[in-house]
Amino acid sequence: MSNLQNQNENCENKMDSDFPKNIFPKIIEEIMENYESILNFNYDYIGSAILSALSLACGNYAKIKIKNGWIESPILWIVLVGKAGINKSAPLSTFLKPFKERDKAFYEKYKKELAEYESNIKQNRKKQSKEEGSQEDVLVFPKRRQHLISDFTPEALSVAHEDNPHGITIYTDEILTWLNNFNRYNKGGEEQFYLSLWSGQEININRRNSNHIYIANPFISVCGTIQPNRLLEAFGKGRDKSGFTHRILFAYPDNVIREDFSENEISDVIVRSYNSIINQLIDLSQKNGINGPKIYELDKKAKAAFKEWRSNNNSRINNELNDELTGIYAKLEIYLLRISLIMQVLEDSIEYKDNNLISENTFESAVQLINYFEYSALKVYKLISKYDDPLSNYPNDKKEFYKSLPPEFSTSEAEKVAQKSQIPRRTFFDFIKDDVLFEKTKHGHYLKKV
Repeated sequence: MSNLQNQNENCENKMDSDFPKNIFPKIIEEIMENYESILNFNYDYIGSAILSALSLACGNYAKIKIKNGWIESPILWIVLVGKAGINKSAPLSTFLKPFKERDKAFYEKYKKELAEYESNIKQNRKKQSKEEGSQEDVLVFPKRRQHLISDFTPEALSVAHEDNPHGITIYTDEILTWLNNFNRYNKGGEEQFYLSLWSGQEININRRNSNHIYIANPFISVCGTIQPNRLLEAFGKGRDKSGFTHRILFAYPDNVIREDFSENEISDVIVRSYNSIINQLIDLSQKNGINGPKIYELDKKAKAAFKEWRSNNNSRINNELNDELTGIYAKLEIYLLRISLIMQVLEDSIEYKDNNLISENTFESAVQLINYFEYSALKVYKLISKYDDPLSNYPNDKKEFYKSLPPEFSTSEAEKVAQKSQIPRRTFFDFIKDDVLFEKTKHGHYLKKV
């Protein structure tokens, strides 16, 4: 039995709860370690933020072809999950900074070109008024190019992408800001619009009072943050049934603590190294992606490893009765291929390699990442299920015990019910600590909340 097969068969019982280290090129690992040790950034958030940046840097430059008719883009939708105040926003802001700087330069260029355009319009009007029958100079309205977009309508998003065909990322600190704007301007179909974007399907917008928009190869990634107690609002209530939630890669570390203030600073060398890697990849992507995407394929060993992984994953899907779980497993397969592509493009860029094959080592690094994201996805799923049906994760004896309790009770009353239900005393006291099911009204007295 191969290591990969053994890893997949044990995945459900022994998944990776921490973001895997030693999978990126050494220079990226060094950058991550510096931000973790000096600025106290959580490693899961660092790695996921860098993945978001790499996804956008690749953009429409490269795609992975699995077989004829099956091609994937490196589109990633990543959400960092953690309670308020634990510094989950800073990693995203930090590692997207090269794009922010480019967007600022693009905006300054746009303002200058807009001022020139408006000046030329005025000159043309003066010329026309003086010389009857004179023709206006042909003027082209300037475009504002950008990589990151936060507040927009679907039409504005499409226009921004049309102005930057390389690709854009929806970047919002609180992911609920984006989700709550669904159907703000269009009372239907907006969620389906984004589901299509995740799959890389063409954008075709026809509007009576505006220009038509057609984008054959859209590339729109997503990144943001959310607190655990908002997961149900954002990704439950139907989105877990429609498949929308399954398209999210969650970074949800188990134990994140707020660290004490550190007077250490990230060195300029580390900052420049990271910026150089991202900017080099963007420049490579934009320079070489003019004539269409570069197509990567799995090499012989990587393809064999993928077939083995897929076979094991198919067994899980075919034997799983829960539709939410099968949806998670199916989307992880797509992400495995997309992340393999990103990792290979990154390696080729750093090593200046002209290559179009994804190696077995790169693929197995992506498997480690997928194991981590699977762990986080199942963690989110269980939390959403708990809030949606707080008893869903408990065995039948506890469900029956809960139903047997009166709406309000004292611990002594509940202990008697627990004894009849053969619930051990220690188990009973652990059970009533569940603040989703119970509210402690005063010492020794509780209220059922469900």
